[in-house]
Amino acid sequence: EADILVDISGNEIMNMYERAIYVANAKGRISNNVLRDNQNYSSDYNSVLSVDNVVIDVVSNVIDSSSAIGMQLGSSFVGRLDSNTITNHNIGIKVEGGFANPCTTSIRYNNITNNNKGIYILEHAQPTIHYNDIFGSNSQTSIYNIMPSSSYAEVDARFNYWGETTTVEMNEGGNPKNIASIYDQYDD
Repeated sequence: EADILVDISGNEIMNMYERAIYVANAKGRISNNVLRDNQNYSSDYNSVLSVDNVVIDVVSNVIDSSSAIGMQLGSSFVGRLDSNTITNHNIGIKVEGGFANPCTTSIRYNNITNNNKGIYILEHAQPTIHYNDIFGSNSQTSIYNIMPSSSYAEVDARFNYWGETTTVEMNEGGNPKNIASIYDQYDD
């Protein structure tokens, strides 16, 4: 277990290249930071804020505008994402999970909007996603769930606001069904 205690709070970091904040092997809190205009050119691998092998709360941050990932949670992330604004990225939040460390974090009360993929879930990750605004524009994907068939097929993503179009689609007809803005087993 990590012995390093971090408190990264109240910073404004703008026009950075690649990561603004990376924390590994630590405990603590990342809060009230503004991270804006990342000039990263690798859209699927580098993130503005990245945490791995930590017990940490990420609360009340604004992470805006990059061509890459707004926030990346490694498979050993333990903590919560609460009340963050994550907008205008290729991927808003990328959640990774290994078999031994499935990343069961709570993602709640966040504004995850106007991202190409709002929340991108990989491998054995099992986040609980409640009370968020998760929507974009046009054909953008709110949740992109890539899980092996032997892993956890369902993600608890109740009580979120999905935007007007997706909400209408969810309320029409029976369930379960294929929802256009959610990539899951119904899209394979």
